[in-house]
Amino acid sequence: MLERLWWMSAFVSSLAMGESLKIPIGDVTGGKERALHTNLFLVRYFLPPETSIEVRSGMAELPVTSVPEDLKPFFLDLSQKKNYLEVMKAFLEALKQGKYNEHRSIHYPWLPDTREKLEGLLGYRQARFLSFVKKLSLVKGMSRAVYELGAQPDEKFPNGLQPEISIAETLETVEGDLKAKVRETEVIVARDGDSKDYDFYVYGEDGKLTTQSKFSSATGREYVANTPFRCLTCHYSPSTQTFDLTPLAGDSTN
Repeated sequence: MLERLWWMSAFVSSLAMGESLKIPIGDVTGGKERALHTNLFLVRYFLPPETSIEVRSGMAELPVTSVPEDLKPFFLDLSQKKNYLEVMKAFLEALKQGKYNEHRSIHYPWLPDTREKLEGLLGYRQARFLSFVKKLSLVKGMSRAVYELGAQPDEKFPNGLQPEISIAETLETVEGDLKAKVRETEVIVARDGDSKDYDFYVYGEDGKLTTQSKFSSATGREYVANTPFRCLTCHYSPSTQTFDLTPLAGDSTN
């Protein structure tokens, strides 16, 4: 306890002096690129889009003044980790606790906490937005309907612009019936700023934002995985070093 209080005191002192915070996120040697960019993706997520982050020698360096007040203890803890694996584990635990959803307002203050409100805001269940229907999704084990909304001017959104949004609904049918019960809704949104990344959210069967998503294995076994961590596994693009709208691992129509 005393040691943690000492570190908090050091953090406050650094804040007063306008110093930077350094977090070990990994390097690009030995095939570790995805680990580095996963950590960097999550560091950026919890900071305002205008935050300047320098990446060098396996460290993400950022101004302590850019860290939101309620996230200062968490970022302090990250800066004390010994390596990028410890940082990734800390992020995974934070995601399990719902921190990703809780802090979505940093980038998406318009994103509601229920699917009903989302549908009311976007009106996405329209034929003109329906991209495709997969009768039997390989990754979900049920039918899947995907709606695509391109970026467009809209005063309901910050800066008067609706970002690019993709919405995939898992339906409790294998016949592609759009009237079937919705088991879960996955939302992918283009992140603001210049990162070129997309963020991933899931509304569960109860229609509320959740930290888990259901998948189907190659043998048909259903399993539950944490979001957005599981999403990042399939959506990472080595060529662009970003997390894309279309999954690179597997067919985009899965």
